[in-house]
Amino acid sequence: MAFEPMKRLLPTVMRTHGIAKQVESRQVVDRSLVVLRALWGEDRAKGVTAVSFKDGSLKLESVSAPALQQLKLDQTKILNALNRDLGSKVVVKIDARARGF
Repeated sequence: MAFEPMKRLLPTVMRTHGIAKQVESRQVVDRSLVVLRALWGEDRAKGVTAVSFKDGSLKLESVSAPALQQLKLDQTKILNALNRDLGSKVVVKIDARARGF
């Protein structure tokens, strides 16, 4: 039995066990905060939380009204930067909401 490189084996195992979507979702959520910090800076992005990613829609929550407004204004810029970072058009829509609603 020949050894299989991990980079080829892992995607196959994830698909076989049905966890590829969860892994992709977690990766999008994590990378979205990194991209947001790169665009806005650490202080401005501090009040924004990435909640979930499902079916191309990324849900972001904010505790401050100005940050929420800025999320809505910069939606296209954030979307393009995130998809560029991920390497493909994974995120189609950003759903920005106030925390608690």
